[in-house]
Amino acid sequence: MKFLLVGNGGFHNRGCEAISLMSAQVLAEIFPNCEIVFSSFFEKDRLPGNFNNNIRYISAVSQDMWKIGTRDWTKRKFFEYFFKEKAWEVAYSQIARECKTADAVLSIGGDNYSSDYKNALNYYMELSRIIKRSHRPFIVWAASIGPFNLGEGALQQIVDDLKNADLITARESATVSYLRTHGITANVRLTADPAFLLPATPVTEDILDLNSQYLGFNISPILEDYTEGALDGEHILAESAAFLNQVIRDTSLKVLLVPHAMRPNNWNNDYDLLNSLIQKTGAHEKIKILPNYLNAGQLKYFISRCRFFIGARTHSTIAALSSYVPTVSISYSLKSKGINNDIFGGHEFLISSKEINHKNLWDKFERMRSAEAQIKKTLSQKIPFMKELALANGLYLKEKLSANS
Repeated sequence: MKFLLVGNGGFHNRGCEAISLMSAQVLAEIFPNCEIVFSSFFEKDRLPGNFNNNIRYISAVSQDMWKIGTRDWTKRKFFEYFFKEKAWEVAYSQIARECKTADAVLSIGGDNYSSDYKNALNYYMELSRIIKRSHRPFIVWAASIGPFNLGEGALQQIVDDLKNADLITARESATVSYLRTHGITANVRLTADPAFLLPATPVTEDILDLNSQYLGFNISPILEDYTEGALDGEHILAESAAFLNQVIRDTSLKVLLVPHAMRPNNWNNDYDLLNSLIQKTGAHEKIKILPNYLNAGQLKYFISRCRFFIGARTHSTIAALSSYVPTVSISYSLKSKGINNDIFGGHEFLISSKEINHKNLWDKFERMRSAEAQIKKTLSQKIPFMKELALANGLYLKEKLSANS
Protein backbone atom coordinates (compact mmCIF):
# COMPACT_ATOMS: atom_id res chain seq x y z
CA MET A 1 0.00 0.00 0.00
CA LYS A 2 1.13 3.55 -0.74
CA PHE A 3 -0.13 6.54 1.25
CA LEU A 4 0.43 10.16 0.30
CA LEU A 5 0.27 12.50 3.31
CA VAL A 6 -0.43 16.16 2.59
CA GLY A 7 -1.26 19.32 4.51
CA ASN A 8 1.50 19.21 7.12
CA GLY A 9 2.57 22.62 8.35
CA GLY A 10 6.25 21.90 9.06
CA PHE A 11 8.17 20.02 11.73
CA HIS A 12 9.52 23.22 13.33
CA ASN A 13 6.05 23.09 14.89
CA ARG A 14 6.47 20.09 17.17
CA GLY A 15 2.73 19.51 17.10
CA CYS A 16 2.90 18.95 13.34
CA GLU A 17 5.87 16.66 13.94
CA ALA A 18 3.93 14.69 16.55
CA ILE A 19 0.91 14.27 14.25
CA SER A 20 3.14 13.18 11.37
CA LEU A 21 5.29 10.78 13.36
CA MET A 22 2.38 9.01 15.01
CA SER A 23 0.29 8.99 11.83
CA ALA A 24 3.19 7.18 10.15
CA GLN A 25 3.35 4.75 13.07
CA VAL A 26 -0.40 4.07 12.97
CA LEU A 27 -0.24 3.44 9.22
CA ALA A 28 2.77 1.14 9.63
CA GLU A 29 0.96 -0.82 12.36
CA ILE A 30 -2.33 -1.22 10.45
CA PHE A 31 -0.72 -1.63 7.01
CA PRO A 32 2.64 -3.42 7.51
CA ASN A 33 5.34 -2.54 4.96
CA CYS A 34 3.30 0.30 3.50
CA GLU A 35 5.03 3.08 1.57
CA ILE A 36 4.55 6.60 2.95
CA VAL A 37 5.15 9.79 0.98
CA PHE A 38 5.13 13.09 2.90
CA SER A 39 4.57 16.40 1.15
CA SER A 40 6.26 19.22 3.01
CA PHE A 41 6.61 22.96 2.63
CA PHE A 42 10.10 22.74 4.14
CA GLU A 43 12.97 20.98 2.41
CA LYS A 44 14.71 19.98 5.65
CA ASP A 45 11.68 18.34 7.28
CA ARG A 46 12.57 14.84 8.44
CA LEU A 47 10.97 12.70 11.13
CA PRO A 48 13.19 11.58 14.02
CA GLY A 49 14.08 7.92 14.51
CA ASN A 50 14.02 5.08 12.01
CA PHE A 51 10.85 5.99 10.12
CA ASN A 52 12.82 7.74 7.40
CA ASN A 53 13.94 4.38 6.02
CA ASN A 54 10.38 3.80 4.74
CA ILE A 55 9.38 7.39 3.93
CA ARG A 56 9.91 9.62 0.92
CA TYR A 57 9.56 13.40 1.03
CA ILE A 58 8.31 15.66 -1.74
CA SER A 59 7.66 19.37 -1.91
CA ALA A 60 4.15 20.55 -1.07
CA VAL A 61 4.49 23.33 -3.65
CA SER A 62 6.37 23.22 -6.95
CA GLN A 63 9.63 25.15 -6.72
CA ASP A 64 9.92 25.23 -10.52
CA MET A 65 6.79 27.32 -11.02
CA TRP A 66 8.90 30.45 -10.36
CA LYS A 67 11.95 29.37 -12.42
CA ILE A 68 11.83 30.87 -15.91
CA GLY A 69 11.78 28.31 -18.68
CA THR A 70 10.86 25.27 -16.61
CA ARG A 71 7.83 23.14 -17.40
CA ASP A 72 5.90 24.33 -14.35
CA TRP A 73 6.76 27.99 -15.03
CA THR A 74 5.45 27.64 -18.58
CA LYS A 75 2.26 25.92 -17.39
CA ARG A 76 1.67 28.56 -14.74
CA LYS A 77 1.99 31.38 -17.27
CA PHE A 78 -0.31 29.61 -19.70
CA PHE A 79 -2.98 28.95 -17.09
CA GLU A 80 -2.79 32.46 -15.65
CA TYR A 81 -3.46 33.87 -19.12
CA PHE A 82 -6.01 31.42 -20.50
CA PHE A 83 -7.43 29.34 -17.59
CA LYS A 84 -6.88 31.32 -14.40
CA GLU A 85 -9.01 28.93 -12.34
CA LYS A 86 -6.55 26.11 -13.08
CA ALA A 87 -3.39 28.00 -12.04
CA TRP A 88 -3.52 26.29 -8.63
CA GLU A 89 -2.78 22.95 -10.28
CA VAL A 90 0.77 23.98 -11.14
CA ALA A 91 1.58 24.49 -7.46
CA TYR A 92 0.58 20.90 -6.74
CA SER A 93 2.44 19.28 -9.63
CA GLN A 94 4.51 16.91 -7.45
CA ILE A 95 1.52 15.97 -5.33
CA ALA A 96 -0.57 15.37 -8.47
CA ARG A 97 2.07 13.01 -9.86
CA GLU A 98 2.25 11.02 -6.62
CA CYS A 99 -1.56 10.85 -6.43
CA LYS A 100 -1.66 8.68 -9.54
CA THR A 101 -0.07 5.72 -7.74
CA ALA A 102 -1.34 6.30 -4.18
CA ASP A 103 -3.85 3.93 -2.59
CA ALA A 104 -5.14 6.85 -0.52
CA VAL A 105 -4.30 10.51 0.10
CA LEU A 106 -4.50 11.71 3.70
CA SER A 107 -4.81 15.38 4.68
CA ILE A 108 -3.08 15.35 8.07
CA GLY A 109 -2.73 19.04 8.95
CA GLY A 110 -4.96 18.88 12.03
CA ASP A 111 -6.98 22.08 11.71
CA ASN A 112 -6.41 23.22 8.13
CA TYR A 113 -10.15 23.22 7.39
CA SER A 114 -11.21 26.28 9.32
CA SER A 115 -11.22 30.06 8.97
CA ASP A 116 -8.46 30.32 11.58
CA TYR A 117 -5.71 30.36 8.99
CA LYS A 118 -7.46 32.69 6.54
CA ASN A 119 -5.77 32.49 3.11
CA ALA A 120 -4.30 29.04 3.80
CA LEU A 121 -7.82 27.60 3.68
CA ASN A 122 -7.91 28.25 -0.07
CA TYR A 123 -4.74 26.21 -0.53
CA TYR A 124 -6.12 23.19 1.32
CA MET A 125 -9.55 23.29 -0.30
CA GLU A 126 -8.05 23.57 -3.79
CA LEU A 127 -5.71 20.71 -2.91
CA SER A 128 -8.63 18.52 -1.81
CA ARG A 129 -10.42 19.19 -5.12
CA ILE A 130 -7.35 18.28 -7.17
CA ILE A 131 -6.97 15.04 -5.22
CA LYS A 132 -10.62 14.16 -5.74
CA ARG A 133 -10.20 14.74 -9.48
CA SER A 134 -7.39 12.17 -9.42
CA HIS A 135 -10.01 9.58 -8.37
CA ARG A 136 -7.89 8.52 -5.39
CA PRO A 137 -9.55 7.96 -1.98
CA PHE A 138 -9.29 11.26 -0.10
CA ILE A 139 -9.18 11.13 3.71
CA VAL A 140 -9.39 14.13 6.03
CA TRP A 141 -7.32 12.59 8.82
CA ALA A 142 -7.62 13.30 12.56
CA ALA A 143 -8.97 16.77 11.93
CA SER A 144 -10.62 19.63 13.73
CA ILE A 145 -12.96 21.30 11.23
CA GLY A 146 -14.58 24.73 11.38
CA PRO A 147 -15.89 27.15 12.14
CA PHE A 148 -16.05 28.78 8.72
CA ASN A 149 -16.67 32.53 8.78
CA LEU A 150 -17.50 32.78 5.09
CA GLY A 151 -20.19 34.01 2.77
CA GLU A 152 -23.01 31.62 1.98
CA GLY A 153 -21.69 30.61 -1.44
CA ALA A 154 -18.14 29.90 -0.26
CA LEU A 155 -19.43 28.03 2.78
CA GLN A 156 -21.68 25.82 0.66
CA GLN A 157 -18.78 24.96 -1.63
CA ILE A 158 -16.67 23.84 1.33
CA VAL A 159 -19.57 21.85 2.78
CA ASP A 160 -20.02 20.10 -0.56
CA ASP A 161 -16.28 19.34 -0.77
CA LEU A 162 -16.27 17.85 2.72
CA LYS A 163 -19.32 15.73 1.93
CA ASN A 164 -17.38 14.37 -1.04
CA ALA A 165 -14.39 13.28 1.04
CA ASP A 166 -14.21 9.50 1.22
CA LEU A 167 -13.67 9.63 4.99
CA ILE A 168 -13.32 12.27 7.69
CA THR A 169 -11.83 11.16 11.00
CA ALA A 170 -12.60 13.90 13.55
CA ARG A 171 -10.19 14.19 16.45
CA GLU A 172 -12.76 15.57 18.88
CA SER A 173 -16.52 15.53 19.28
CA ALA A 174 -16.91 19.29 18.76
CA THR A 175 -15.95 18.76 15.12
CA VAL A 176 -18.49 15.95 14.78
CA SER A 177 -21.18 18.25 16.15
CA TYR A 178 -20.14 21.16 13.91
CA LEU A 179 -20.18 18.99 10.80
CA ARG A 180 -23.59 17.63 11.77
CA THR A 181 -25.03 21.16 11.73
CA HIS A 182 -24.05 21.32 8.05
CA GLY A 183 -25.44 17.91 7.18
CA ILE A 184 -22.05 16.18 7.01
CA THR A 185 -22.48 12.88 8.84
CA ALA A 186 -22.25 9.81 6.61
CA ASN A 187 -18.48 9.95 6.10
CA VAL A 188 -17.53 11.15 9.60
CA ARG A 189 -15.99 9.01 12.37
CA LEU A 190 -14.96 10.17 15.85
CA THR A 191 -11.30 9.48 16.67
CA ALA A 192 -8.54 11.30 18.58
CA ASP A 193 -5.34 13.08 17.70
CA PRO A 194 -2.53 10.61 16.83
CA ALA A 195 -0.24 12.62 19.12
CA PHE A 196 -1.91 10.98 22.13
CA LEU A 197 0.19 7.94 21.16
CA LEU A 198 3.51 9.82 21.11
CA PRO A 199 6.06 8.23 23.48
CA ALA A 200 8.25 10.44 25.63
CA THR A 201 11.90 10.31 24.56
CA PRO A 202 14.22 10.47 27.60
CA VAL A 203 16.90 13.16 27.51
CA THR A 204 20.09 12.84 29.52
CA GLU A 205 20.85 16.56 29.36
CA ASP A 206 20.85 18.06 32.86
CA ILE A 207 18.12 20.70 32.63
CA LEU A 208 15.77 20.06 35.55
CA ASP A 209 16.52 20.11 39.24
CA LEU A 210 15.45 16.59 40.24
CA ASN A 211 14.68 17.76 43.77
CA SER A 212 12.17 20.37 42.59
CA GLN A 213 8.65 20.32 41.19
CA TYR A 214 7.70 22.35 38.14
CA LEU A 215 4.84 24.16 36.53
CA GLY A 216 5.28 23.78 32.78
CA PHE A 217 4.16 26.87 30.86
CA ASN A 218 3.67 27.64 27.17
CA ILE A 219 2.35 30.71 25.43
CA SER A 220 2.55 31.45 21.74
CA PRO A 221 2.70 34.51 19.49
CA ILE A 222 -0.35 33.15 17.69
CA LEU A 223 -2.52 34.05 20.70
CA GLU A 224 -2.54 37.72 19.75
CA ASP A 225 -4.36 36.87 16.51
CA TYR A 226 -7.24 35.27 18.41
CA THR A 227 -8.15 37.97 20.89
CA GLU A 228 -10.22 39.92 18.32
CA GLY A 229 -8.09 43.00 18.96
CA ALA A 230 -8.78 42.98 22.69
CA LEU A 231 -5.24 42.07 23.74
CA ASP A 232 -1.83 42.66 22.22
CA GLY A 233 1.39 40.72 22.63
CA GLU A 234 2.79 43.08 25.27
CA HIS A 235 -0.31 42.62 27.41
CA ILE A 236 -0.09 38.83 27.17
CA LEU A 237 3.60 38.94 28.14
CA ALA A 238 3.07 41.30 31.06
CA GLU A 239 0.11 39.38 32.48
CA SER A 240 1.88 36.04 32.07
CA ALA A 241 4.98 37.42 33.80
CA ALA A 242 2.91 38.69 36.73
CA PHE A 243 1.27 35.26 37.02
CA LEU A 244 4.58 33.37 36.95
CA ASN A 245 6.11 35.71 39.52
CA GLN A 246 3.18 34.93 41.84
CA VAL A 247 3.71 31.20 41.29
CA ILE A 248 7.36 31.64 42.32
CA ARG A 249 6.44 33.85 45.27
CA ASP A 250 3.46 31.93 46.67
CA THR A 251 4.25 28.28 45.93
CA SER A 252 7.23 25.95 46.15
CA LEU A 253 7.09 25.27 42.40
CA LYS A 254 9.68 26.26 39.85
CA VAL A 255 8.67 27.17 36.29
CA LEU A 256 9.68 25.40 33.09
CA LEU A 257 8.98 27.33 29.90
CA VAL A 258 8.21 24.99 27.01
CA PRO A 259 8.53 26.29 23.42
CA HIS A 260 6.56 24.06 21.05
CA ALA A 261 6.76 25.82 17.67
CA MET A 262 10.14 27.23 16.64
CA ARG A 263 10.36 28.30 13.02
CA PRO A 264 13.65 30.23 12.69
CA ASN A 265 13.46 33.91 11.83
CA ASN A 266 9.69 33.92 11.95
CA TRP A 267 7.25 35.93 14.04
CA ASN A 268 5.43 32.78 15.16
CA ASN A 269 8.27 31.42 17.30
CA ASP A 270 7.51 30.32 20.87
CA TYR A 271 11.17 30.23 21.83
CA ASP A 272 11.71 33.93 21.10
CA LEU A 273 8.50 34.89 22.88
CA LEU A 274 9.31 32.82 25.97
CA ASN A 275 12.78 34.37 26.17
CA SER A 276 11.06 37.76 26.21
CA LEU A 277 8.84 36.44 28.99
CA ILE A 278 11.91 35.53 31.04
CA GLN A 279 13.05 39.16 30.81
CA LYS A 280 9.58 40.36 31.86
CA THR A 281 9.81 38.24 35.02
CA GLY A 282 13.16 39.76 35.89
CA ALA A 283 15.10 36.70 34.72
CA HIS A 284 14.20 34.87 37.91
CA GLU A 285 16.55 32.01 38.74
CA LYS A 286 13.61 29.66 39.38
CA ILE A 287 12.42 30.00 35.76
CA LYS A 288 14.06 27.85 33.06
CA ILE A 289 13.40 27.55 29.34
CA LEU A 290 13.89 24.37 27.34
CA PRO A 291 16.32 24.59 24.39
CA ASN A 292 14.86 25.08 20.92
CA TYR A 293 16.40 21.96 19.34
CA LEU A 294 14.38 19.31 21.20
CA ASN A 295 12.02 17.19 19.10
CA ALA A 296 8.40 16.42 19.97
CA GLY A 297 9.17 13.26 21.94
CA GLN A 298 11.94 14.97 23.91
CA LEU A 299 9.68 17.90 24.76
CA LYS A 300 7.07 15.42 25.96
CA TYR A 301 9.67 13.88 28.26
CA PHE A 302 10.21 17.20 30.04
CA ILE A 303 6.49 18.01 30.05
CA SER A 304 5.84 14.62 31.66
CA ARG A 305 8.25 15.56 34.46
CA CYS A 306 6.13 18.59 35.42
CA ARG A 307 3.63 18.48 38.25
CA PHE A 308 1.26 20.89 36.46
CA PHE A 309 1.07 22.35 32.97
CA ILE A 310 -0.52 25.41 31.35
CA GLY A 311 -0.23 25.67 27.58
CA ALA A 312 -1.52 27.45 24.49
CA ARG A 313 -0.12 25.17 21.79
CA THR A 314 -2.61 22.34 21.53
CA HIS A 315 0.02 19.65 21.21
CA SER A 316 1.92 20.85 24.24
CA THR A 317 -1.30 20.23 26.20
CA ILE A 318 -1.84 16.85 24.51
CA ALA A 319 1.70 15.91 25.59
CA ALA A 320 0.82 16.89 29.15
CA LEU A 321 -2.61 15.28 29.30
CA SER A 322 -1.36 12.02 27.80
CA SER A 323 1.39 12.01 30.45
CA TYR A 324 -1.30 12.29 33.17
CA VAL A 325 -0.17 15.81 34.11
CA PRO A 326 -2.97 18.11 35.34
CA THR A 327 -3.33 20.71 32.59
CA VAL A 328 -5.01 24.03 31.85
CA SER A 329 -5.42 24.80 28.15
CA ILE A 330 -5.26 28.37 26.84
CA SER A 331 -7.82 28.12 24.07
CA TYR A 332 -7.82 30.01 20.80
CA SER A 333 -9.78 27.62 18.56
CA LEU A 334 -12.28 24.78 18.37
CA LYS A 335 -9.68 22.05 18.85
CA SER A 336 -8.72 22.73 22.47
CA LYS A 337 -12.36 23.17 23.47
CA GLY A 338 -13.26 19.86 21.86
CA ILE A 339 -10.38 17.95 23.43
CA ASN A 340 -11.14 19.36 26.89
CA ASN A 341 -14.78 18.49 26.53
CA ASP A 342 -13.96 14.91 25.49
CA ILE A 343 -11.61 14.40 28.45
CA PHE A 344 -13.13 16.50 31.24
CA GLY A 345 -16.73 16.79 30.06
CA GLY A 346 -16.52 20.58 29.94
CA HIS A 347 -14.22 23.61 30.00
CA GLU A 348 -13.37 23.86 33.70
CA PHE A 349 -9.65 23.63 32.93
CA LEU A 350 -9.63 25.91 29.92
CA ILE A 351 -9.10 29.65 29.61
CA SER A 352 -9.99 31.66 26.50
CA SER A 353 -7.19 33.55 24.76
CA LYS A 354 -9.40 36.64 25.04
CA GLU A 355 -9.36 36.33 28.85
CA ILE A 356 -5.63 36.08 29.49
CA ASN A 357 -4.69 38.11 32.51
CA HIS A 358 -2.85 37.56 35.78
CA LYS A 359 -6.02 36.99 37.80
CA ASN A 360 -7.64 34.52 35.41
CA LEU A 361 -4.42 32.53 35.02
CA TRP A 362 -4.03 32.35 38.79
CA ASP A 363 -7.67 31.36 39.35
CA LYS A 364 -7.41 28.49 36.83
CA PHE A 365 -4.08 27.43 38.28
CA GLU A 366 -5.54 27.33 41.80
CA ARG A 367 -8.57 25.38 40.58
CA MET A 368 -6.24 22.88 38.93
CA ARG A 369 -4.11 22.55 42.06
CA SER A 370 -7.12 21.98 44.31
CA ALA A 371 -8.47 19.32 41.93
CA GLU A 372 -5.11 17.63 41.29
CA ALA A 373 -6.10 14.20 42.61
CA GLN A 374 -9.42 14.18 40.73
CA ILE A 375 -7.78 15.33 37.49
CA LYS A 376 -5.23 12.53 37.69
CA LYS A 377 -8.00 10.03 38.31
CA THR A 378 -9.92 11.35 35.30
CA LEU A 379 -6.84 11.19 33.10
CA SER A 380 -6.08 7.63 34.20
CA GLN A 381 -9.57 6.69 33.00
CA LYS A 382 -9.72 8.78 29.81
CA ILE A 383 -6.24 8.69 28.28
CA PRO A 384 -6.22 4.93 27.48
CA PHE A 385 -9.52 5.49 25.66
CA MET A 386 -8.09 8.49 23.78
CA LYS A 387 -5.18 6.32 22.66
CA GLU A 388 -7.62 3.70 21.37
CA LEU A 389 -9.44 6.43 19.44
CA ALA A 390 -6.12 7.66 18.03
CA LEU A 391 -5.37 4.19 16.69
CA ALA A 392 -8.91 4.04 15.28
CA ASN A 393 -7.85 6.55 12.59
CA GLY A 394 -6.02 3.67 10.94
CA LEU A 395 -8.75 1.13 11.57
CA TYR A 396 -11.41 3.33 9.95
CA LEU A 397 -9.09 3.88 6.99
CA LYS A 398 -8.61 0.13 6.59
CA GLU A 399 -12.37 -0.38 6.77
CA LYS A 400 -12.94 2.27 4.10
CA LEU A 401 -10.29 0.93 1.72
CA SER A 402 -11.59 -2.63 2.16
CA ALA A 403 -15.11 -1.47 1.29
CA ASN A 404 -13.79 0.22 -1.86
CA SER A 405 -11.84 -2.79 -3.09
